[in-house]
Amino acid sequence: AALEKCRLELSEKDGVIADLRSRLELQEGVSRDLELQLGKFRAVLKPFTEQLAHNLRLSAGCQVQSSLPAGGARLKRLAISAEPVDVRLEHTPAKKVPKDDTSRELIK
Repeated sequence: AALEKCRLELSEKDGVIADLRSRLELQEGVSRDLELQLGKFRAVLKPFTEQLAHNLRLSAGCQVQSSLPAGGARLKRLAISAEPVDVRLEHTPAKKVPKDDTSRELIK
């Protein structure tokens, strides 16, 4: 009777352990996905923030040197555009992707 009780408790604990392991695997998968997304954002934002910091240092230097005229040279700004950079791409038609009704509902 005592042995059977111990086996029952052991099987319950094994079930809990299996459940916790599956939850852990799921969380690790989510964590990996978030790390990948974060890496993508950092790849885009790092050059942008470096340029922004450089511009701020330049503008701080310009404020200290108030010898520039009011209409002095402006700092070069960083811009991100969705327009094609290459002239040849301007005349290339956009790729049409057919959408079904469920896709259209999701977009709304």
